[in-house]
Amino acid sequence: MRAIRLILKLLGFLVKFIFIKELTYIWLHHFLFCDSLKIGGKFGLNVGVWMPYLTISALKEHIKNRDFSQIYFFYGEEKYLLRYFVKSIQESLLKKSNLEFNVQNFDAQNFEFKEFCNAVTSLPVFSNYKLVKISNFNFEKFKKNEARDFKSVLEELPKTTVLVIVQADVSRNEKTFAGQKMFLEFVEKNGASVEFKKMDKPALRKQLIFWAKAINTALSPLCADEIIFRCEGDLGTSKQELCKLCAFSGYQEVTIDMVDELCGKGFKTNVFLFSKMIAEQNYSSAYKHLLNLIENKNESFAILSAISASFVDLYRAKIAIENKKSVSEAAAIFDYKRAKFRIESAYRQSKKFTKRQLLRCLDVTVKTSFLFKKTNVNKEILLQKMIGKIAEDALQRI
Repeated sequence: MRAIRLILKLLGFLVKFIFIKELTYIWLHHFLFCDSLKIGGKFGLNVGVWMPYLTISALKEHIKNRDFSQIYFFYGEEKYLLRYFVKSIQESLLKKSNLEFNVQNFDAQNFEFKEFCNAVTSLPVFSNYKLVKISNFNFEKFKKNEARDFKSVLEELPKTTVLVIVQADVSRNEKTFAGQKMFLEFVEKNGASVEFKKMDKPALRKQLIFWAKAINTALSPLCADEIIFRCEGDLGTSKQELCKLCAFSGYQEVTIDMVDELCGKGFKTNVFLFSKMIAEQNYSSAYKHLLNLIENKNESFAILSAISASFVDLYRAKIAIENKKSVSEAAAIFDYKRAKFRIESAYRQSKKFTKRQLLRCLDVTVKTSFLFKKTNVNKEILLQKMIGKIAEDALQRI
């Protein structure tokens, strides 16, 4: 019995020891990684906060509260937001008078590792902090030893350095991004990652109306949608056009006539209008539109490629409608995640074509492409002949 009691006492001692050890570990981890180490002096900047994956709303709060991580990995398809938040961090971190000496930019396509090491380890000049930015980042292109050395440098960043790594035109769910999962996990353990997804049409409309309201200008959903269409769903371009329209309206109300007169059309939008004219059998306007594209010094091959892509969209939409697929289902099947507005527009326009007509139009574009490569005939003339052939085939409703 005495032996059993002794064993029980020993076990109780071990349990208490392990419990106290775990509490000590948790406290130290909280102090070193989760709690804010206020080293910013009068700037009041908090560095050393562990924040794995942030939403855009959470990032706004962190910038507002100056509660920064030392490492940021910004990625996604919305380039305007990528640029905006990199700039926001810079403005919050540094004074304008100190930018020249305390901001260093690197392009991953021409990356010098030694120069990068010197940048992140050197002390700031006349400032408490410095900012280092890497654009066009792709961890998969690093060799094994380079990847190891790069992560080692990031693990030993001085408290005075904030590093922002940017990779545009990728999505967290893409297969092409799978190879960077290891780096993403590393960043989320040692810093913070933020994905900037491409905004859909309702979100873009809401954002434009919000921006207009902020400068006391009325903008209807119809006008917002037209701006989005003409700017091909690009948030940055849409904002530029909106600012121009608001100024023209005297900061009163943007009308659809103003949008039609002042808002420029992107190249893809112009090509879409061309296919719309064909669908409406307005061939003289389509021909004039083609001449306008050529006069604007767009490359002939680019025009042909865009027209071909437009008819491919129409044919895919036609097939999807025949198989009773929704726009969202078609976008997923044909991988229109980055350009859903294209398949939405194609759904509307494809109703004016038969499937046989679309196949004929596609056949004409393929033959024109072959002539582009195999003959020395002027490409602009080939494009004009293509319009005539498409008009001829479109009239055949068999």
